Amino acid sequence: RVDPAVADAYRALHRAATVGEPAARAGGYEVYLHGSRLAWVKEVCGPGELMPPFWLVFYSVDADRKRGYWTRVRGVRVDGKCLGAARLPDFALTRASLRQYPSGGTTLWEVEVPL
Repeated sequence: RVDPAVADAYRALHRAATVGEPAARAGGYEVYLHGSRLAWVKEVCGPGELMPPFWLVFYSVDADRKRGYWTRVRGVRVDGKCLGAARLPDFALTRASLRQYPSGGTTLWEVEVPL
């Protein structure tokens, strides 16, 4: 049986890849945007590479401040790739920020995606 997170990420990446170029790149990851889905992939992910949780920060259109809506999402490692996907919230957004943290709390990489 296939892990639902893996199946979901692959579906999102397949749909996103049909639109062409990634919306953003950082930390060896390519981030794609397709409709209400955000998907990210690192094509070559070493066996010793950690997959700590990712945090998504969404900034609403009317937000004058730096704070946004935070949510934690899980990345997966499969077939030598690191990948993940998340659904965007249902409110109007200006951008999303995808960040990856190890357990120590220092950002490994961050990328902003204009929406």
